[in-house]
Amino acid sequence: MDDLYDEIALNCFRFFGFTSFKEVDDLTIHQYKIMKKALRLRQVDEDYTAHQIAYETFRASATKKQGRREVPVYRTFKQFYDYEEELDKAEKSFDEKESKFKDLIDYKKRKAAEK
Repeated sequence: MDDLYDEIALNCFRFFGFTSFKEVDDLTIHQYKIMKKALRLRQVDEDYTAHQIAYETFRASATKKQGRREVPVYRTFKQFYDYEEELDKAEKSFDEKESKFKDLIDYKKRKAAEK
């Protein structure tokens, strides 16, 4: 159980600007899940912007031979980076990790009952 608490604490310190364990202890599982999901979606948004810039740069020069002429490798931005697909992947990764939270919820309940 300590491993899950440690992972949450590390994420809070690393990604969310927490500075004390008291902040981690006061955090609910629901709040943590929302913060983690928001972080992942923000990362997808940042990747999207980076890919847009890369695409525009690449589009200006990337071609391939098609018969005697050259055509663009990626005809649309979506072929280069599918934003909706990346959002779907991010959502699915949260669903797969739901079972880990059950252990932490049980742990928090036991801690609350001890108080």
